[in-house]
Amino acid sequence: MMGFSVAALLAFAFSPNPQVAAFLTPCASVARLVGLAPAWVIDTLGNIVVFVPLGALALWLWPSAWPGAWRVMLSAGLGLAVSVTIELAQTLLPTRVPSWRDVALNALGAGIGAVGGVVTTGMRRCRGGPG
Repeated sequence: MMGFSVAALLAFAFSPNPQVAAFLTPCASVARLVGLAPAWVIDTLGNIVVFVPLGALALWLWPSAWPGAWRVMLSAGLGLAVSVTIELAQTLLPTRVPSWRDVALNALGAGIGAVGGVVTTGMRRCRGGPG
């Protein structure tokens, strides 16, 4: 599952901008309906949302006995490292524009995913389920 998440992320990160924009057209349509600038929604929310699964899945890399806060920070740090790598690689592609803002938003998305993973794991444990 982690491999699939990273593969999808890399495919998205290295696609030419017109292909990415076409993929996110439904988001732009919703943004217009609620009065938001489509470019802002695609750029800001897109960079956050695309890293949420990575952050949630990264929790499996760390021992479950570790405190949740440590696992969240490590997962967000992994998201940060992946994002920096992607943005540096994008400097070599004429169809992509690297951005440190994207790095920050990607790390935020990984952190949100990790927090969600810790919360859902804790809820399963409280109910007596596996976790």
